[in-house]
Amino acid sequence: YTNKRLLLIDVQGLRGKKVDYLTVPFPAITGFAVETAGHMDRDAEVYIHTDVPAKEVIQQDILVKRGDVMEMHEFFTEKLMF
Repeated sequence: YTNKRLLLIDVQGLRGKKVDYLTVPFPAITGFAVETAGHMDRDAEVYIHTDVPAKEVIQQDILVKRGDVMEMHEFFTEKLMF
């Protein structure tokens, strides 16, 4: 994430020969959800809703450390509310 847009990089293949880049400006993001299985679980899923055609929902699996999920939630809330 940057201060102006969401940047997703998807490296595919064993040697990383195919790389997909997706950039979405924050004004195009209409909502988000962060889902965890509980405080003992080390992974989470982030769902980002956009008004970009063919990318209405972007889902990303992330490995989290303690506190990272709430920091991500606060980051998106700040970017989308102001």
